[in-house]
Amino acid sequence: MATVLDTTQDCTSKASALRGAGYTTVIRYYSVNAWKRMGAAEAQALSHAGLTLGAVYQDRQNQPADFSLAKGTTAGKNALHYAQSVIMQPAGSAIYFSADFDPSQDVVTNNILPFFQGVKNAMTAGGNAPYRAGVYGSGLTCSTVLGAGLAQYAWLAQSKGFAEYQSFLDSNCWSLSQQMPATVLGIGCDPDDTNPTAPDFGAFTLAPDHFGLTLPPASHYVVNASSGLRLRGGPGINYDSVSVLPAGMPVTVLQRDGDWAQVDTTGNGTASGYVFAAYLKPA
Repeated sequence: MATVLDTTQDCTSKASALRGAGYTTVIRYYSVNAWKRMGAAEAQALSHAGLTLGAVYQDRQNQPADFSLAKGTTAGKNALHYAQSVIMQPAGSAIYFSADFDPSQDVVTNNILPFFQGVKNAMTAGGNAPYRAGVYGSGLTCSTVLGAGLAQYAWLAQSKGFAEYQSFLDSNCWSLSQQMPATVLGIGCDPDDTNPTAPDFGAFTLAPDHFGLTLPPASHYVVNASSGLRLRGGPGINYDSVSVLPAGMPVTVLQRDGDWAQVDTTGNGTASGYVFAAYLKPA
């Protein structure tokens, strides 16, 4: 039985049951699309249940138009910010980036390779490389991106009809091999095989006190939303907007509640309201 699964669904309520059913790792999404994105509260629940976590970044990335150097740079920046500021993903682990279709060699060469170069540029900016990159896709995509040195891990997509599926599987260069869709404990997912000869695929664990009381490592942040960031009365879009904080405005994070951060905008140590944490960056 596969002990790893990937899903777009929030697994918070099923965390303990998944561990009890024999799963050891849940792979979840980073994305600008909130409906499929893993939040801090979910990451904490999965970790408390004894599960390790995997991360894959995907907004759409299922057609050639989604891939270019500039789009890869944006994806890398988004993934890096979310990993560091929201999940506080441990350094040295991996973030996979998806190419969720069967591209031709020309598309891999002219679109997907530049995209992963952009990812690399963003994730190693300033000479730091906190995370390793992984590629998800066809055998052709995985082998080409690995061969170019733009990823350290490869996750082979489930479709056996994709280019070079069998040859890449036989190469034993993969870290994860996705299996056919399944429903596990009511969760729509894909089970994944791990490579027994290379068991490290970049998963990570979070300590019980990982998130602490604030959005560390620093409590001082600035707004990173070009059109401003809504300050709300509580941690959710169902709470009224109090004001709009302009881009670049400094705030102090007092504590977090899932995807939301309680902030002080005045510097007097009292709470001003809540903002969506993904749009903050370290000062």
